[in-house]
Amino acid sequence: MATPRNAASACAATAAPARPLRAADRIRSLVEGHEAVARSARGMFPIAHKAKGEPTCDLPTQRRDSHDKAAWMPRSLLEE
Repeated sequence: MATPRNAASACAATAAPARPLRAADRIRSLVEGHEAVARSARGMFPIAHKAKGEPTCDLPTQRRDSHDKAAWMPRSLLEE
């Protein structure tokens, strides 16, 4: 189960690569970042639900939805 501590560590950004990435690799990295944030938001929902506050539950739901939506277009570029 997600906790605030392990959710925060799951969101930690990775270091930038030493040399520039190719376009497809940059797109893949962007998709992976959006998916990681969406996964983290999904993990936070049970914690927010336990707090029994609708606004508290709404925040991770909105984050998940916006990052799932943001990942859709670059993901479609990789499927070609």
